[in-house]
Amino acid sequence: MKTFVGTVASEGFANGAVRIVTTEKRLPTLRASQSVDVEKKILATALAAATTDLDHMQVNSKSGVKESTEIIEAHIMMLQDPEVLALSQAEIDTGQNAESAYASVIENFRQMFLDVPDPIIQQRAIDLYDISQRVLFYMQFPNEKYPDLTLDKPTILVAKDFTPSQIFTIDKKYLLGIATVEGAPTSHTSILARSLEIPFLVGLDAAVLTEPTSTLALLNGGTGHSPLNPPIQRQPNFCNIRAIFNWQKKMPKSSKASRPVQLMVCKLL
Repeated sequence: MKTFVGTVASEGFANGAVRIVTTEKRLPTLRASQSVDVEKKILATALAAATTDLDHMQVNSKSGVKESTEIIEAHIMMLQDPEVLALSQAEIDTGQNAESAYASVIENFRQMFLDVPDPIIQQRAIDLYDISQRVLFYMQFPNEKYPDLTLDKPTILVAKDFTPSQIFTIDKKYLLGIATVEGAPTSHTSILARSLEIPFLVGLDAAVLTEPTSTLALLNGGTGHSPLNPPIQRQPNFCNIRAIFNWQKKMPKSSKASRPVQLMVCKLL
């Protein structure tokens, strides 16, 4: 049995089938630029379509969780940021098409976030990436619906990374847990997972992405109790994950004063 070690971003326990999620990065098309007015209209229409999607996420959210509302509102503010719009329009004025103009501006802001020596600020780069992918899609396919991730059966999702909007749009009754190669406990995705009580592990070895979809899994996101050996562990051909729970839990002050909790808390089968 293989073992993958990660860090707990959200506590919880789940078992079920694994689905490996691969998301191809959307890039601007290398098309000839049309008139400045046309390109600015393409940009404005795509921003409006992406904002409508987020508005629908807000309305359709059944979680009633404050964090969900705040994160969606933050993404809408990013979409409507007047500086991003002004800089994108300025790039269009130089002859770039709408996709290239917007993508270059977003990438500059992403790098600014990543260059800040603060992990919380760095994680905002993921938010920018998340919304920009939706905007680029609507620039390229203005008459289509954004292909949000969907589930039709209980699943543990394994991916390179996971964005907030992917959590917003998934039917939570089928989302058992998440494990990613990248990400951090400070990301908006992690905050959402904790608020919705979805087990979430980050920082796994990239080899986990090569595991076959439908592999059965037992995932413990660090409840503070060593899991018992469930009968499922005795079945053959399983992939195992262990998570190292290395941040402070709600413990008595006497315990907090000693050292961080470190527990082997997960086996993904």
